Amino acid sequence: MTDSEKLDLLIVSMDNVNQRIDNVDQHLLNVDQRLDHVDQQLDSMDQRFDNVDQRLDHVDQRLDNMDQRFDNVDQHLITVDQRLDHVDQRLDNMDQRFDNVDQHLITVDQRFDHMDQRLDNVDQHLVDVDQHLIHVDRRLDVIEYKEDRTSKKLDDLQLDVKLTERNIRQDIHTLRDEMDTIIQLLKIHKIITV
Repeated sequence: MTDSEKLDLLIVSMDNVNQRIDNVDQHLLNVDQRLDHVDQQLDSMDQRFDNVDQRLDHVDQRLDNMDQRFDNVDQHLITVDQRLDHVDQRLDNMDQRFDNVDQHLITVDQRFDHMDQRLDNVDQHLVDVDQHLIHVDRRLDVIEYKEDRTSKKLDDLQLDVKLTERNIRQDIHTLRDEMDTIIQLLKIHKIITV
């Protein structure tokens, strides 16, 4: 294999890495959209019920963990970008070091293999993040359902309390009337004097 063919192979490998980086960027955009959707749901839930804040704190903690994972993905991408800059610098200096080009190409191939492995890991992390987002969506749906049920029960309880209060007031009124009647009877029979 000639040096020119090796160089062409290296360029094809770099194009493949660029395509994979574009795929990772697309995954990151999808994850950002999903996070925006989760943020909207959280805002809506904050407006609907403040008494669920403790449960939402737990969800916020999980979202913070996901943000930390995204920060780790960003750090990995920065490292890949730095390595690519290093490879570009080596390619620029290739004319000066043409005698050692075979050794440098082997080193670059190894680094690309390593980057492929890291990109595979990033893909796996993105799949995990998607699964976590699906889980958070499901939990939010369950919390919303429970909140609706709790609200209905609270409305029913308030109605029961109002009905009971009305009945008690009627009973008290009836008792007062009966007491007034007894007092009048006692006065009539001159058992008490006022």
